[in-house]
Amino acid sequence: MLLNQEVPFMVYHDSAEARYVAADTELLEQISNVTGAEPLTLSGLEQLPKKVKLFEQLSSERVKPHDIWDRLPIFLVLICILGFEWLIRRASGLV
Repeated sequence: MLLNQEVPFMVYHDSAEARYVAADTELLEQISNVTGAEPLTLSGLEQLPKKVKLFEQLSSERVKPHDIWDRLPIFLVLICILGFEWLIRRASGLV
């Protein structure tokens, strides 16, 4: 004799991110140490705007633009190209 057994069950969508929502403070502290930052507690929250401004100042790139015309080789190459183009147009009767 064959017995059939039925057991009801339900399936829920489950992910580790939804189950474990607490911050891993040790991991966050390790990440901050590796990146050169420091962990910030709730008591030090009023220092956050100062720290953000300091980070922006330290991480911004300071690029001084240089004119391309003040380099003699580049200037001479451009003058030669323009002069050669002018000679070709003159020889063709376009000037």
